[in-house]
Amino acid sequence: DLKPLELFRKGDVLGIFQWTGSDGIRDLTVNIQPTTFTDLAVINALYRPGALDAGTAQKYPDYKLKPRKFHPRIDKILEETYGIIVFQEQVMAIFAEIVGGTMADADLARRVIFKTKVGDPVWEKSVVDLTAKFFDSGKKEGFPQIMLEQIWSEIQTHSRYSFNRAHAAAYAKVAYWMAWFKYYKPD
Repeated sequence: DLKPLELFRKGDVLGIFQWTGSDGIRDLTVNIQPTTFTDLAVINALYRPGALDAGTAQKYPDYKLKPRKFHPRIDKILEETYGIIVFQEQVMAIFAEIVGGTMADADLARRVIFKTKVGDPVWEKSVVDLTAKFFDSGKKEGFPQIMLEQIWSEIQTHSRYSFNRAHAAAYAKVAYWMAWFKYYKPD
Protein backbone atom coordinates (compact mmCIF):
# COMPACT_ATOMS: atom_id res chain seq x y z
CA ASP A 1 0.00 0.00 0.00
CA LEU A 2 1.76 3.12 -1.23
CA LYS A 3 -0.91 5.64 -0.15
CA PRO A 4 0.81 6.43 3.17
CA LEU A 5 3.80 7.64 1.15
CA GLU A 6 1.66 10.65 0.21
CA LEU A 7 2.24 11.94 3.75
CA PHE A 8 6.00 11.84 3.21
CA ARG A 9 5.75 13.52 -0.20
CA LYS A 10 3.68 16.36 1.34
CA GLY A 11 6.02 16.68 4.32
CA ASP A 12 3.24 15.72 6.74
CA VAL A 13 5.63 13.76 8.95
CA LEU A 14 4.82 15.04 12.45
CA GLY A 15 4.65 12.00 14.74
CA ILE A 16 6.50 9.68 12.36
CA PHE A 17 9.57 7.89 13.74
CA GLN A 18 12.86 9.35 12.47
CA TRP A 19 11.04 12.09 10.54
CA THR A 20 9.63 14.15 13.44
CA GLY A 21 11.47 17.15 14.78
CA SER A 22 13.80 17.81 11.86
CA ASP A 23 13.06 20.28 9.11
CA GLY A 24 16.09 18.88 7.27
CA ILE A 25 14.79 15.33 6.83
CA ARG A 26 11.30 16.62 6.05
CA ASP A 27 12.69 18.95 3.35
CA LEU A 28 14.90 16.19 1.93
CA THR A 29 11.89 13.85 1.84
CA VAL A 30 9.74 16.40 0.02
CA ASN A 31 12.55 16.99 -2.48
CA ILE A 32 13.01 13.27 -3.11
CA GLN A 33 9.26 12.55 -3.35
CA PRO A 34 9.40 8.91 -2.20
CA THR A 35 7.35 6.46 -4.24
CA THR A 36 8.69 3.19 -2.82
CA PHE A 37 9.65 1.68 0.49
CA THR A 38 13.27 1.67 -0.70
CA ASP A 39 13.05 5.45 -1.07
CA LEU A 40 12.18 5.68 2.63
CA ALA A 41 15.16 3.52 3.61
CA VAL A 42 17.45 5.62 1.41
CA ILE A 43 16.15 8.91 2.84
CA ASN A 44 16.62 7.60 6.36
CA ALA A 45 20.21 6.60 5.55
CA LEU A 46 20.97 9.80 3.66
CA TYR A 47 20.03 11.97 6.59
CA ARG A 48 23.13 11.00 8.57
CA PRO A 49 26.42 12.90 8.98
CA GLY A 50 28.29 10.82 6.38
CA ALA A 51 25.98 11.52 3.44
CA LEU A 52 25.20 15.06 4.63
CA ASP A 53 28.89 15.94 4.97
CA ALA A 54 29.68 14.42 1.57
CA GLY A 55 26.95 16.60 0.05
CA THR A 56 25.37 13.57 -1.57
CA ALA A 57 22.12 13.80 0.41
CA GLN A 58 21.49 17.22 -1.05
CA LYS A 59 22.30 16.02 -4.59
CA TYR A 60 20.20 12.86 -4.39
CA PRO A 61 16.95 14.39 -5.72
CA ASP A 62 18.77 15.52 -8.88
CA TYR A 63 20.50 12.15 -9.28
CA LYS A 64 17.17 10.39 -8.87
CA LEU A 65 16.11 12.16 -12.07
CA LYS A 66 19.48 11.74 -13.82
CA PRO A 67 21.69 9.09 -12.17
CA ARG A 68 25.35 9.91 -11.57
CA LYS A 69 27.80 7.67 -13.40
CA PHE A 70 31.35 6.78 -12.41
CA HIS A 71 32.44 3.64 -14.22
CA PRO A 72 30.47 0.56 -15.33
CA ARG A 73 32.02 -1.55 -12.54
CA ILE A 74 30.98 0.99 -9.89
CA ASP A 75 27.68 2.05 -11.47
CA LYS A 76 26.22 -1.44 -11.03
CA ILE A 77 26.85 -1.18 -7.26
CA LEU A 78 25.19 2.23 -7.03
CA GLU A 79 22.37 1.61 -9.53
CA GLU A 80 19.60 1.34 -6.92
CA THR A 81 20.68 4.63 -5.31
CA TYR A 82 21.22 6.54 -8.57
CA GLY A 83 25.01 6.79 -8.27
CA ILE A 84 25.08 7.89 -4.63
CA ILE A 85 26.88 5.99 -1.87
CA VAL A 86 24.17 5.49 0.75
CA PHE A 87 24.79 2.25 2.64
CA GLN A 88 27.83 0.69 4.30
CA GLU A 89 27.41 -2.36 2.06
CA GLN A 90 27.93 -0.13 -0.97
CA VAL A 91 31.17 1.19 0.54
CA MET A 92 32.31 -2.41 0.98
CA ALA A 93 31.32 -3.47 -2.53
CA ILE A 94 33.04 -0.46 -4.09
CA PHE A 95 36.19 -1.08 -2.07
CA ALA A 96 36.26 -4.75 -3.12
CA GLU A 97 35.68 -3.83 -6.78
CA ILE A 98 38.36 -1.14 -6.85
CA VAL A 99 41.07 -3.13 -5.06
CA GLY A 100 40.17 -6.38 -6.82
CA GLY A 101 39.57 -7.97 -3.44
CA THR A 102 36.91 -9.98 -1.70
CA MET A 103 34.01 -8.87 0.45
CA ALA A 104 35.96 -10.25 3.43
CA ASP A 105 38.76 -7.77 2.61
CA ALA A 106 36.15 -5.07 2.22
CA ASP A 107 34.65 -5.90 5.60
CA LEU A 108 38.04 -5.38 7.20
CA ALA A 109 38.27 -2.04 5.39
CA ARG A 110 34.77 -1.15 6.61
CA ARG A 111 35.86 -1.74 10.18
CA VAL A 112 38.75 0.68 9.75
CA ILE A 113 36.63 3.28 7.95
CA PHE A 114 33.62 3.19 10.27
CA LYS A 115 35.40 2.63 13.60
CA THR A 116 37.18 5.99 13.71
CA LYS A 117 39.83 6.29 16.43
CA VAL A 118 41.51 9.63 15.78
CA GLY A 119 44.72 9.89 17.78
CA ASP A 120 45.22 6.11 17.95
CA PRO A 121 48.49 5.43 16.09
CA VAL A 122 47.46 1.86 15.18
CA TRP A 123 44.18 3.04 13.65
CA GLU A 124 45.87 5.98 11.88
CA LYS A 125 48.45 3.61 10.35
CA SER A 126 45.59 1.35 9.23
CA VAL A 127 43.97 4.31 7.46
CA VAL A 128 47.25 5.22 5.71
CA ASP A 129 47.70 1.60 4.59
CA LEU A 130 44.07 1.33 3.47
CA THR A 131 44.31 4.57 1.49
CA ALA A 132 47.49 3.38 -0.24
CA LYS A 133 45.89 0.03 -1.07
CA PHE A 134 42.79 1.76 -2.48
CA PHE A 135 44.78 4.05 -4.80
CA ASP A 136 47.53 1.61 -5.78
CA SER A 137 45.13 -1.23 -6.50
CA GLY A 138 42.64 1.09 -8.18
CA LYS A 139 45.29 2.29 -10.62
CA LYS A 140 46.29 -1.33 -11.36
CA GLU A 141 42.62 -2.16 -11.95
CA GLY A 142 42.45 0.68 -14.50
CA PHE A 143 40.31 3.20 -12.63
CA PRO A 144 41.00 6.89 -13.38
CA GLN A 145 42.82 8.81 -10.62
CA ILE A 146 40.24 11.59 -10.44
CA MET A 147 37.44 9.06 -9.97
CA LEU A 148 39.42 7.28 -7.26
CA GLU A 149 39.91 10.60 -5.46
CA GLN A 150 36.21 11.44 -5.60
CA ILE A 151 35.08 8.02 -4.41
CA TRP A 152 37.70 7.85 -1.64
CA SER A 153 36.66 11.30 -0.43
CA GLU A 154 33.03 10.17 -0.20
CA ILE A 155 33.98 6.91 1.48
CA GLN A 156 36.05 8.76 4.09
CA THR A 157 33.21 11.17 4.77
CA HIS A 158 30.94 8.21 5.52
CA SER A 159 33.19 7.40 8.47
CA ARG A 160 31.35 10.14 10.37
CA TYR A 161 28.23 7.96 10.55
CA SER A 162 26.37 5.93 7.99
CA PHE A 163 23.77 3.19 8.12
CA ASN A 164 23.93 -0.30 6.81
CA ARG A 165 20.99 -1.31 4.62
CA ALA A 166 19.24 -3.46 7.24
CA HIS A 167 19.33 -0.69 9.83
CA ALA A 168 17.91 1.86 7.39
CA ALA A 169 15.20 -0.58 6.27
CA ALA A 170 14.22 -1.43 9.85
CA TYR A 171 13.83 2.24 10.73
CA ALA A 172 11.95 2.90 7.50
CA LYS A 173 9.58 0.01 8.28
CA VAL A 174 8.64 1.54 11.63
CA ALA A 175 8.22 4.94 9.97
CA TYR A 176 6.02 3.43 7.25
CA TRP A 177 3.81 1.72 9.85
CA MET A 178 3.41 5.01 11.69
CA ALA A 179 2.54 6.77 8.43
CA TRP A 180 0.05 4.01 7.63
CA PHE A 181 -1.74 4.56 10.95
CA LYS A 182 -1.60 8.34 10.51
CA TYR A 183 -3.06 8.02 7.00
CA TYR A 184 -5.81 5.49 7.77
CA LYS A 185 -6.51 6.08 11.48
CA PRO A 186 -5.89 9.79 12.05
CA ASP A 187 -8.02 9.85 15.21
